[in-house]
Amino acid sequence: MEQIRFCLRTYGLRPSGKYARRFHKLDRAYRHAADAAGAILRKSEETYSRYDLYPPDSKDGAGGSLIPEFYTPMMEEAGERFKVLSEQLMQMVELHNAIFSSEPGIGELFVVKK
Repeated sequence: MEQIRFCLRTYGLRPSGKYARRFHKLDRAYRHAADAAGAILRKSEETYSRYDLYPPDSKDGAGGSLIPEFYTPMMEEAGERFKVLSEQLMQMVELHNAIFSSEPGIGELFVVKK
């Protein structure tokens, strides 16, 4: 999305009044989805790191007991983030369809900055 904004600025374009609100919502949904995806990835990395430190079959006996204590909350949090990600992706699809279903021309979508 940042590359798209950069290209639009390079050519002096901005969304037209008719579509500006939808483009803004699309951009916001993308950012929220990216944040949620990043949180899921970080939580997955943390889970795997803990698994390496405390494998279920560790000889010290701590590994098996740590599974519910550490992994269950992590998976619940990842599940909540996945729900946010799914909702934002669905919003992005809806907004994309609202913008492009009528197949507007580039001149309808964007105007030159003055």
